[in-house]
Amino acid sequence: MAKKNYFEVKSSGFNKELQREEIQINCGENGMLMIVKTDEGFVVDAFDIDGENIDSMAVWEDSINAIDEDDEPTEAEVKAYLKEWGQKQGEITSNLGYPRSHAKSDDLLMEDYFFLEGRKEWYPKISRMYSEREQQIADYVDDNRDNY
Repeated sequence: MAKKNYFEVKSSGFNKELQREEIQINCGENGMLMIVKTDEGFVVDAFDIDGENIDSMAVWEDSINAIDEDDEPTEAEVKAYLKEWGQKQGEITSNLGYPRSHAKSDDLLMEDYFFLEGRKEWYPKISRMYSEREQQIADYVDDNRDNY
């Protein structure tokens, strides 16, 4: 006779009621684990047999998909990034509804963007639309903006 698995997946997938991706795993007769996907990674909650939360931990997506910080972008990657993401003053202020003049908008823009004087363009410091590699390139260009 086959031995019953200690772990049993009770539910897995998108929870419409809570609007999140999750998995519930029964841990034999001892309790349950709940793993929930968040924008930043995962939350793992451990519950005892009575349903009391006994421990929680966060696992960050960046820890799972760590980027080698020493992996500098190639010249071609930087060139493609600059072409794709740069915005001139008139374009960015129009898109954001800011005054067009540098004197009136630069302080507002510097919160979320960096300016490359040599190109006369603004670039997002952080963007949800960036891939992980594009974010690494953005950080690199921002740190070395005098070269561009």
